[in-house]
Amino acid sequence: MHRGFSDAKEFYFSYTGMVAAAAAIVLIPGAPLGLITTAVQALAGLLLPSASVFLLLLCTDREVLGPWVNRRWLNIVAGFIVSTLLLLSAILMATTLFPDVNVVAVTEYLVVAIVIGVIVAVGAIEMARTPSRPATFPAAPAPRCG
Repeated sequence: MHRGFSDAKEFYFSYTGMVAAAAAIVLIPGAPLGLITTAVQALAGLLLPSASVFLLLLCTDREVLGPWVNRRWLNIVAGFIVSTLLLLSAILMATTLFPDVNVVAVTEYLVVAIVIGVIVAVGAIEMARTPSRPATFPAAPAPRCG
């Protein structure tokens, strides 16, 4: 936003287009504005953990951050926070799309899914971390002279 129109034409055109599209949706006669607002909030809540996952992956990339990468304990805490965000976002999305859904049952299913996902992720990380041993072949006998 600090650049002028001549420096960032594409940004300003897309920004103006999004504002115009939002205004057009709001001005539709009889549009369910409460449902639209709740759906947008649920979508934003669903996209936030996705962005957090990519940010966490970036924070563990030694090529990008060098010595400032996250420590292991910090990645564990961040993983817990992101999984909690995913759980809450999924509950919000489910209750927005299906208002009559049993929230307790959905929460239980999602917790089980997250625990399984964490177990699979930890297993994949440990498999990737374990160095594979190169194949060793017996040394050829030294040639005898004489």
